[in-house]
Formats: sequence, C-alpha cells, structure tokens
Amino acid sequence: MKRNMNWKQNMFGNIFSATMRLISLLLMVLLGMFVSLPASAQSYDLMLVMDSSSSLDSSDATGERFKAVNYLMGKISGGTVVQDAGLVLFAYDAQVAVPLGKTSSVVTSISNSTSPPATMDRGWTAIGAGISAATQQLTSHGTPGASKIMMVFTDGMNNIGSDPVVEAANAKAKGITVYVIALGSSAATYAQPIADAGGGRVLVATDPSQLVSLFANSGIVPISTPTEVIKAQTQAVSAQVQRATTIQQAVTIINVLSSIANPRAAMGPQRFALGGKNGMAAGEGASQWNGWMNLSRAQVANTFTSAIADTRFDGDVDNWIGGVDYAIDKNLVVGASVGYDKTNLDTHYNNGNFSSKGLMIAPHISYQINSMFSVDAVIGYADGDSDLRSNIFGIVTAKQDFTRNFAAVNLSAVKWFDSWQVTGKMSYINAEEKLKDYTDSTNAVTLGQNNRLEQFRLGGQVGYWTNGIMPYVGLTYINDISAPSSGLLGVSESRDAYSAAFGINVFAKNLMGSLSYTTERGRSNSKNNILMASMSYRF
Repeated sequence: MKRNMNWKQNMFGNIFSATMRLISLLLMVLLGMFVSLPASAQSYDLMLVMDSSSSLDSSDATGERFKAVNYLMGKISGGTVVQDAGLVLFAYDAQVAVPLGKTSSVVTSISNSTSPPATMDRGWTAIGAGISAATQQLTSHGTPGASKIMMVFTDGMNNIGSDPVVEAANAKAKGITVYVIALGSSAATYAQPIADAGGGRVLVATDPSQLVSLFANSGIVPISTPTEVIKAQTQAVSAQVQRATTIQQAVTIINVLSSIANPRAAMGPQRFALGGKNGMAAGEGASQWNGWMNLSRAQVANTFTSAIADTRFDGDVDNWIGGVDYAIDKNLVVGASVGYDKTNLDTHYNNGNFSSKGLMIAPHISYQINSMFSVDAVIGYADGDSDLRSNIFGIVTAKQDFTRNFAAVNLSAVKWFDSWQVTGKMSYINAEEKLKDYTDSTNAVTLGQNNRLEQFRLGGQVGYWTNGIMPYVGLTYINDISAPSSGLLGVSESRDAYSAAFGINVFAKNLMGSLSYTTERGRSNSKNNILMASMSYRF
C-alpha cells in the first residue's frame, strides 16, 4: 500500500514538474510576444508655396490666404508631427521667405512672412520657379524618413520661367507630393496638370472665404483641431492615471482579501495544507483581525505621436494604501481601507507637467464559498485635485478638481499541492473619474468630462512554500471593456494587455511581508511597471 502511494506521489510529482515547466515556458513566450516597442509614427516635412502676384490684390482683396496660412500654422503647432516647415513666395521669380526648419521654431515666422516684400516684382506668376525652390529645400534640408509634402497656392497660370508640370514631376521623382490649392475655376484648370504630375490633387476655392477651410481641413496633412488634440491628450493621461490609481487600488485590496495574510486564512485551505509548516502559526486558531499596509510606485508612459495628435508623457504614480479586516466567522471577512495617491507626469505633448493628489476610502467584504473558492467585493471613493502646466507659446497653469469612484468583484480559487500554491482570479472592475470645469491662468475655461474605465481581468499565480518564504510568478490577461476615447481616428487606444508578476512573500508567526514587480505588456505606445511592497499583521 505504501509502495503504491509512493508510486502515485512520484507520478504526480513528475506531472506537476512538467506542468510547471510548461507554465514557465508559456510565461516566457507571452512576455516575448507582448513586449511592445513604441511604434514609429509617420512624420511630415511641409513646404508652403504661395503666389504673391499682383492679381491677388483683387482676387483676394481681404487677404483670406493670409488668414488661412495663420490658421494652418496654429493647427500644426497644436499637435501634429510636421517635423519641418518652410515658406516660398513666387511672382516674377521665387524667394525662400522661411527656410525649411523645425516646426516649433518657424510657425510664427511663416505666419508673419506671407505678405510679399515691397521689393518683389509682382507682375508675373512663376509657379514653376516656386515649385523648384521648394523642392530644393525639401531634398536638401528635410527630415530623413519624413513624408515630403508641398502645398502650392495660386490664382492663375504660370507665365514666366520653368514649366510647373515638369517641376512637379521632378519633385515627385524625389519623393515629394505636390498639392495645389487654386483660387477660382480658371486657376483650377491650369493647376490640374501640375497636381497630376506631382502625385497630388487640386483643391478649388471658388471664393476667398473658402481658403481657411481648404488649408486647414484639406487632409493634405492629417491634422486635427486644437480642441480635438487637447481632448486626446486629456483622455490618454486620464486612462493611464485611472489604471495606476483607481484600478491599482482595487486590485491591491482584492489581492489582500484573497491572500494568506487574510484573517480568515488560518481557517481556510492554507490552514489545513500548511498547518504543520514552520512560520504558519501551526496549531493555532485564526486571528480575527488583520492590519495591512501597501506601498507601490508605478512608472507609466505614453509614447504615441502621429500626424493626428501627440499624447506623449511619462512619470510616476505612487499609492499608499492601508486597511483593517475582521473575520466575523470562518467564512466571512469585512473591512475598510484608506489610500493616498500621488501622480507626477512630464507631459511632452505640451512641454508641461501634470501632477495630482487624491484621498481614497473603500469598504470591502470577502466570503469563503468552500475550501477552494472565495468571492470578494469592494467599493471605493476618492477626491483630489490636479495641477496642470503647459509651455507651448508661454507658460499656462491651472488647477482642476476631480472625484473618482470604483466597484470591483472578484472570484478567487486557491489550491495547495504539497508545497505548491496555485491561485486563480477572475475580476470585474468599474471605475469612473469626474473631471471638473477649470479656468487657466489666461482665463480660458475648459469644460470638465467624465471618464469611465471598465476592466475584465483573468489571471493565475504559482508559488512555492519553503521555510516561511514563498516566491511566486503570475500572469494576468486584462481587457478594457470600455475606456476613455479621444474620438480621433488613428490615435492609439489599445484595449488588451498582459501583466506579468514576480514576487516573494515572507512569513513570521503573525506577520507577512511581500515584495513584487509587475510589468504590463501588450498596449501599444504604453508603459506601466509597478514595484510594490506590503506588510500585514494578524492580531
């Protein structure tokens, strides 16, 4: 009989060993699959080629073309990845009014240089010369790897100098796309062959009042309005901060409730599986009270940038959470926790900073269904404020109040196989952040918004107990059922992720300490790595 038992134990040991190797291999494979490097965003170099001939004094007497350029420059500075920009003016010949340079340095110069200089001979229309000058700028001074775009504006036909069709074909051969904005139907007729040769298209304004819309919303450079960009940036920060504060707070409380540090633990499956092991209060009854504290720091980042919007930021989010639990009986635990979170981000999209502080309170309950399964629930509320700072065309500051709330339910399964602990968790978390209206230092008012984040989490963890120490590894699949959305096509909004955890638990009689590192993978252009330490005491 004893030999038969040994044979069964050996067989089980071999099977379990093979299973652990398979799990380890799976973890490595998944981590390799879901390591996400920042995607290289498409960038653009843009040359404006503006007609300065005297005919525009009558065809655009109110100067709508100047307003159009100013508005376009405002949109470019509001959040695109037009790396370099420049300006060419043409009439009798072509002049490089603003050489191709970094967008952040030249947008103001371009806006101020669209009027023709007094010395310019404006009696002619040298479209070909203008295209040639812009081609030289883009090929000699452009950003390597950037898409090269030329926007030509004219109200007439070429009547001096080189053939614009030939010049446009030459530009195309050098990787430049030539678009033409024509003022008037006759100009459109002359512009079409130029655009065809340059690989672009013609946009026609039958009236000067249409120029602002054509320049800004042509789709030549896929830009968005400043309001849309600001919304995308706000949503990107909000989603990441919610994951690192509200979601992390809920997950922390759930982990405490389902861990062997819980005051019910000595009465549950751990008591029977580990009752004879050193450091687990062998032979003692369960303590009814448990006090615990958890400290964590998350390093977060968003690396997304494109012609649609720039939402890049990085920084730290700190959480301090403490709680007390009470075992009403061997199956039921109730408790409450309080928390403080602090966020500090460098917002590269506006050369600024985002910082916030919040206070949280959360009652919770846990019920042991049977020797393996338990269910946990927690609700929480937080209140705080954020300090906002931007520095695009000058420093602008603001303070914004917020409230957060969350609710979470979790089903846990814990099973011991001799010294091995296998844990599974399935959780649903619903979090909401309400951002209040605020007025910035320039007296501009920004309306508040509500951001809801719902998550489904499914994970497992394997730990090995040895003399009061238990190292473990875990892997969790995360799906954002709903998350803040910018509404801009092309802005990165990954919904799925995988979180790998590596940690160690250390036990004394009624004291447990834990240190862990968690890294999230799978979200494009996103980083969320968490270092966490916790301690609990049963009394």
